[in-house]
Amino acid sequence: MSPPLPLPPPLRRSPLQVLTSKSGLPVELQPALATAIKAYGLGWSFTTVPSLVAWLVKLVLCTIKRDLKGVSKLARALGPMLQKSITKNGMPVMMTGVLSGHSFLSYVLSRIPQPWWGRKRDPSVLPIKTLTGERVMMIISAATTMFFCRRAFKMHTLDLTLTVLTRAFDTIGFAFYASPWASHLPGWILDYGSVMAFTAVTAEVLYTWIYEPSRLPRSYAKWISNIGSFDERLFLVLRGFQDGSLMYGKDTGKNNVLDGLADDLGCPRDLCNPLNGRIPCFVVHNGQQYGCEVNALTKISTAFSKAYPLYFMVHVVLPLCISRKRLREDPVGTLSHSIRGSIRSTSFISALVGILMYSMCLTRTRIGHQLLRAPQKYLDHSWALVMSCTLSGLSVMLESKPRRAEMALYVAPRAMRSLTDRCLSMITKNRWWEAGVGESIETMVFSVSVAIILEAMYKYDSLVRSSTKSMMTWVLKEELEKDKK
Repeated sequence: MSPPLPLPPPLRRSPLQVLTSKSGLPVELQPALATAIKAYGLGWSFTTVPSLVAWLVKLVLCTIKRDLKGVSKLARALGPMLQKSITKNGMPVMMTGVLSGHSFLSYVLSRIPQPWWGRKRDPSVLPIKTLTGERVMMIISAATTMFFCRRAFKMHTLDLTLTVLTRAFDTIGFAFYASPWASHLPGWILDYGSVMAFTAVTAEVLYTWIYEPSRLPRSYAKWISNIGSFDERLFLVLRGFQDGSLMYGKDTGKNNVLDGLADDLGCPRDLCNPLNGRIPCFVVHNGQQYGCEVNALTKISTAFSKAYPLYFMVHVVLPLCISRKRLREDPVGTLSHSIRGSIRSTSFISALVGILMYSMCLTRTRIGHQLLRAPQKYLDHSWALVMSCTLSGLSVMLESKPRRAEMALYVAPRAMRSLTDRCLSMITKNRWWEAGVGESIETMVFSVSVAIILEAMYKYDSLVRSSTKSMMTWVLKEELEKDKK
């Protein structure tokens, strides 16, 4: 008689799996509960960790300065800040409902007896278990969650909707690229599609930043101004030329808009007055006297020095903190790869600033004024700025191909937000039904976008970009494993 086969070792369960198994929920819902817990934690982290880091930095600075009043004030502020992050923060609830709500909804509906389904029918083939039924559950749960969060937390959801919509378009793009239809397109479109997308969204964002900065998040517009070292008083002149409140050679009553800049540069005020004709390059260059080319190089070097600490954190510090195993296995190769990535990304943002500045100088000075002798009122008009903003987007070609698409996906929601605001401002008239219709359209767009991404994660994860897939795989791990079984 042969000896009995040894039993396989018991599967190790994570603390989260142990917790969900003790929840008392049915086995079918335990993976969904794990997803809900992780989704809530992720949403809370997105919205609260930056505030905690800022609080910690202030605490360290106050401690170094031995500012006891500041330390006491920060200590008192911590409790209300944490309480507000739970009671006034809708993002954790939003992510919980969006990523796990459809599983709970499907379970509840599958347990309700429906005469037209047939009592003896296999539950696995009920309408809500089909692909169409799953899509409907995803859409309903996402729409219900958004409706609740808007009212319970007074949550503004447009930025989130545009971000999810951008990722859904990206998933659709992957599906098209993998389909036979892609073979009918020229190869250069497939190779440089991300460059064209980034160029388009960058042109929109930079145009908005110059002419309508209120349509962009304040911190984002401030970051662009800081990286490029642009004096916003010059933008007041450009806006004046666009809306007609300023004109070369004509007194409009607002010609003293650059008097403060003239005083700062130590030059006569008449030199900065549009009434006296063309504003010289010396003023546009913030006092730099060595020509447009030197000014562009100065902008590039300044932008590089300001942007490198940020990209060093993104490419070197954070990845090495997360993937310490890879650092131990190949420290030299890992560090060199990360540092090259940080230099490449910093070069990209520096080139963007340099191209923007120099293309403006080419239009208004080198080509337009010196070569073509064109009237200055046309050279400082918005069409010239549109061309400069578009050309600056070509700087993304300094990035690697995967990073080009990521940069386009990062900028796209802001471009879509400013474009949406601009279009809506032309058609809305504060009619009683406009708010409700707009909210309904946004909810539908958000819900369908969520359904596209979730369906791709469950059925066709190769269509989801790695940056999105890594986060979604971690959140949906238990449900994905259950779905594979």
